[in-house]
Amino acid sequence: MKDDDGSALEIHLKFARGVPAREKVEGKFYSAAKPDFYRTSRYDEDIDVARRTAAEINLVTKFSFKASGVEAGHHCSMAPSS
Repeated sequence: MKDDDGSALEIHLKFARGVPAREKVEGKFYSAAKPDFYRTSRYDEDIDVARRTAAEINLVTKFSFKASGVEAGHHCSMAPSS
């Protein structure tokens, strides 16, 4: 992504596919005009976890992150990769 001021964000992620887990999800969406009113949405969701340290799952084979831009008059840039 690139902004008009030259700020940029770049993420590359490569991972091996795992076995997806299916979950039933329920979300409530509240009205801004009437805070007491909400709509409930229920759906099934398949999740393929690429990395979870607690469960010792790591299917990520390549990752890079690069950000650059101007914030509060200071130029910042970082590009760690593993």
